[in-house]
Amino acid sequence: MKSTMQQLWQQLDKSLANIESPKERSAIFYAAAENWLNLSVSDAVIVAESARAAAIQANDDMSMANALNVLAGCYYRSAQPEKAIVTARQALEICSSLDYDEGSATALNTIGAVSIMSGNYKTALESFLESMTLRKLANNLTGVAVCMMNIGNVYYNLGDYALALQYYFDSLELRERINDTVGIGASLGNIGQVYAVTGGYVEALEYLQRSLSVKYETNNRVGIITVLKNIADVYIAMGDPVEAVRFATKCYDCANEQFNRLGESDALYCIGLACEKMGEPADEYFQQSLELRKQLGNRAGESASHCAIGRQSLNRGNYADASEHFFHALDIANKIQSITLAAEAHIALSEVHERTGDIELAFYHYKKWHSLRNRIFNDQSNARVRNLQVVHEVEHTRNQAEVYRLHNIELIELNRSLQLLIQENKEIMGIVSHDLRNPLGSIISLIEILQIYSDRLSLEEKIHYLNSIGQSATRALEIVKKLLDSNTVESMAIELRSDSVNLTHIVSTIIEEYRHSAANKQITIDSSMELSIVTGDADAIGQVVDNLISNAIKYTPCGGSVFIEVFTSGDSASIKVSDDGPGISEEDRPRLFHRFARLSARPTGNEQSIGLGLSIAKKLVERMGGSINYIGGSMRGSTFTVVFPSVISKPKTK
Repeated sequence: MKSTMQQLWQQLDKSLANIESPKERSAIFYAAAENWLNLSVSDAVIVAESARAAAIQANDDMSMANALNVLAGCYYRSAQPEKAIVTARQALEICSSLDYDEGSATALNTIGAVSIMSGNYKTALESFLESMTLRKLANNLTGVAVCMMNIGNVYYNLGDYALALQYYFDSLELRERINDTVGIGASLGNIGQVYAVTGGYVEALEYLQRSLSVKYETNNRVGIITVLKNIADVYIAMGDPVEAVRFATKCYDCANEQFNRLGESDALYCIGLACEKMGEPADEYFQQSLELRKQLGNRAGESASHCAIGRQSLNRGNYADASEHFFHALDIANKIQSITLAAEAHIALSEVHERTGDIELAFYHYKKWHSLRNRIFNDQSNARVRNLQVVHEVEHTRNQAEVYRLHNIELIELNRSLQLLIQENKEIMGIVSHDLRNPLGSIISLIEILQIYSDRLSLEEKIHYLNSIGQSATRALEIVKKLLDSNTVESMAIELRSDSVNLTHIVSTIIEEYRHSAANKQITIDSSMELSIVTGDADAIGQVVDNLISNAIKYTPCGGSVFIEVFTSGDSASIKVSDDGPGISEEDRPRLFHRFARLSARPTGNEQSIGLGLSIAKKLVERMGGSINYIGGSMRGSTFTVVFPSVISKPKTK
């Protein structure tokens, strides 16, 4: 590495040897600083400072804009956020006055990156979106790919892993198209991180190792530090602290060589976590990490380090010290609005107060933790299910293109079937692990509260908690029933009868069952019934009707109305269910009856939907020789029509 930088310095000296113009010298320094950023940030800073000095001497605004931009990037890479943001804003001001859009886009990217570091995600997103607009207008595809990746970083930090992954894959696809090898390495690393945080550790290691190979190939020393640390994190999550220490130590050595203090702080924290897992002393690593993170202004990292040090003190019985660190962690978490870090601090404080006998304060922090954890479960459940859909859609498209290149019809069909099976398994596991985890986690938490604090709860509070347990258990049971029904129908294991069934009676009965839930939302149910006897299975028909009516109530706003009609026509009988909800968008209609389809329309009363009801209904109706169709309203609302073979034929009029 040293010999490489020595050679680059020698080449730079040769380039400058006969150059006297300050403007030209600034341009040479600027180009060198840009090229060195991924090799040695410390050397890049020196050259960028020289570019600025030459620009001042040349009294040239364009030279100054470029010099400030690359210097701001150097400050960001060397974890000096305050210098970076000030310098980037100076660059943006000059670029705006010159109508220098590419320079403005670069400055905005740096401002966005520093804003992520300080937890100001709104500013970060606004900056990246503005930067991407400028680069699209200039048809700068490399710059657009960078912006996509940065926008993904914002959503990743906000916990919306679906959107993050979508932007990461879009960035990777564009970088592969323009053969941006360095950028490909960055995108692969980002994708690996999303898999890691959503529990896909095998996929995470695959993408991270691919990223690491590219970064070694391109000698991207700064990127190597990041990926080594991320791989270490995955091994900690997998319960392999020995491998975690190996990669974290490599990360620290690399960061230390580059004077990369952010990398050092992350590596030290990671080593501490691994030591903690192995039951070895970890205080020194956590404390060093904390000091570095304070210096860097890394607030989220600072909160995590305080919690880690507090855990060490708690385990030794030093409750005062533990409590102090946990309060520091909580204060920072609240300031940067991180509910995950705040939840961690609250549950830790609850344990401290329980051990010291202050049950009232322990209960207070426990309730805070419980409330935040439910918010986390809800956010993560929605984000991770959307994440599974994004992974399926993006990877299916990419795999499809690869398969077509094989020019083998048999392989194409086999691959398609395999991909569908794999995706179906992912969807089912996603629902089991995330949708079910929310109500089950709530049940466990509420039971813990009743067990631990029973003597302090009033009768009304106990009844409230028991009712909540019952509601959560009902939600979990509904999810399991839907999954079982869906799998039974898909596997053709269910045997349907072919009897004469009074459709009118079934619909009337189910309407009465839903009048109470409709009344709770001030929804009016009107109907028009004509005697209709159809051929089919009574239970299956009831399940179809139940799904359509429950959906109509679920998606109709409070105060709205639902209209249900049963009528015969020729050799068929129909049920029509109409509501005045938001309707189905044009984009969603092709996926309307698909399994696990999560559409853009959301229930209006916090009801639950896992995307299985309509697919089950369609399969049942078709197996009974009928059909089901969606008809959009003229302005809004939805109308579903189900047609069954009729036993009673209505005379046709001429």
